Amino acid sequence: MSTIIVRTVTDANANTKNDTLTHTELDNNFINLNNDKYEQGDDIVANTVSITGGTSSQFLMADGSTSTQTGATVDDATALAIALG
Repeated sequence: MSTIIVRTVTDANANTKNDTLTHTELDNNFINLNNDKYEQGDDIVANTVSITGGTSSQFLMADGSTSTQTGATVDDATALAIALG
């Protein structure tokens, strides 16, 4: 996530200066946004992925479809994930 310095804001989590931004601070805001942007081909990493309407017996496949393959266990899924990287 990009670090952005703002002049004033009501959000307590923001990097608020309460004064005019310097040219360097403004430039750094744009540099941070540019460095953190998504570009086609970039890897996307997520801690969790879920689908709306899915059930606990479904697996989410890499293409976005679901499978209800029986016989697979969490250990099988973990081993497959490790093997495929």
